[in-house]
Amino acid sequence: MSKTGKILKYIIVTLLIFIFQQAASRAGGAVADLFDYSTADPDGTFLWISVHHIVQMAAGLLMILCLSRTDIDFCLSSRYSKTGIKYIVIFSAFVEICSVLGYMIMYKYDNVVPDNNLDPGNIIGTLSFQLVLSGPSEEILFRALPVAVLCSIIRKEYSNKYCVIPVVTAALLFSAAHINWSIDPFELQFSTLQLIYAFVFGIAYGLAYLKTKSILYPMIMHSVSNVLMVGTGYIFYAVRGGILYD
Repeated sequence: MSKTGKILKYIIVTLLIFIFQQAASRAGGAVADLFDYSTADPDGTFLWISVHHIVQMAAGLLMILCLSRTDIDFCLSSRYSKTGIKYIVIFSAFVEICSVLGYMIMYKYDNVVPDNNLDPGNIIGTLSFQLVLSGPSEEILFRALPVAVLCSIIRKEYSNKYCVIPVVTAALLFSAAHINWSIDPFELQFSTLQLIYAFVFGIAYGLAYLKTKSILYPMIMHSVSNVLMVGTGYIFYAVRGGILYD
């Protein structure tokens, strides 16, 4: 196969992965819409998104199962890795420092505002979702699947060191997943800051995946970072005197 043909194959597979990720996410939303959460989660804070993430994770695992008959290694094992633990500790410390600095700036300008009414149920539900589901769901669909598949293409022609290209590609796909879009009417909604940090964090998760050869460590990094960011916001909002409940 010519160099142009190899590049074209990589692009086509990337597009197919993107379409599958978008379809899995839309399917998650469609299934989540089937249920009534008004009793257990009246503010819609955590149950809808929990169901959404369970469905999209199931879709990702199903695709991985279908591809498991090939020679692709998705690194789903939970092998012990000192490098993985180091990644978790350093990354978590970095995220917490950035979160504190960011909320300090917002606190100074009286801009620490939560997305929903904050009572104990909402706080526990949201943090539980971030800890238990956000990392596993998103890392299966947006890291293990694209990086492993695209690396299998790269390795056929190049050395393993070029697998950083699939890591960057997966980070771009992860960033694109944070864009809300519709066709009729055509509309795009996104936060530039969110796209940037999704890409940067995606690179960190992908490198941990490559170095440890286990999706476990990116999952933990992802979940812990989300808990730290959301939890730090709750702390600052409480200090500001905003958490009130009957």
